[in-house]
Amino acid sequence: MDGEKVWDVKSASPYSYTQKFSKGYDNLKEDDPFGYVMQGHLYAEAKGMDFGGWIVVDKSSGEIQFVQAPDDQTEDRDHYISEAGKVVEALMSNFKYKKPPIDPVEETYTLDGVRTSTGNKLLNKNCTFCGYRKHCWPKAIQHEKVTSRAKNKPIVWYHTLKVRNYEDHGYQEDSRVTRKDSQAQR
Repeated sequence: MDGEKVWDVKSASPYSYTQKFSKGYDNLKEDDPFGYVMQGHLYAEAKGMDFGGWIVVDKSSGEIQFVQAPDDQTEDRDHYISEAGKVVEALMSNFKYKKPPIDPVEETYTLDGVRTSTGNKLLNKNCTFCGYRKHCWPKAIQHEKVTSRAKNKPIVWYHTLKVRNYEDHGYQEDSRVTRKDSQAQR
């Protein structure tokens, strides 16, 4: 805190430092899976001050940058405080969504410049980090990332999964997998 505003200090991977924080407040607000913008406004509200932004340190290089929140932040602040209140209320009420607030994301791959859908649906990045994921997505399953060609494929959360193999520079559909089948394979 600088006496006038609340600043949040973050350490960031080189990717996050250059691709997220260095592009400014508005860019971070558009893609904020960890809720940094809401968090900053909540800290500021708790102190009765304005949110200044972030002081970000690149974990690898030690570089530091300041990412300033806008001077006129009333609309954002009111929005995030209201949203936080809704989340707390929902969590305290043993909630069940009729429809989760965030839609699954279509899984795609690009081959020779052509973007193609696999037919699979991944949980949104925000949902993969959420401790209440099972409330919204009780049938979600973890599985190796179908589009990965890595030797050790990352494990991701799928809403809809069609098992595919990468063959002949393209994906070939093998079969439909259910949650029960996937668990039996482990």
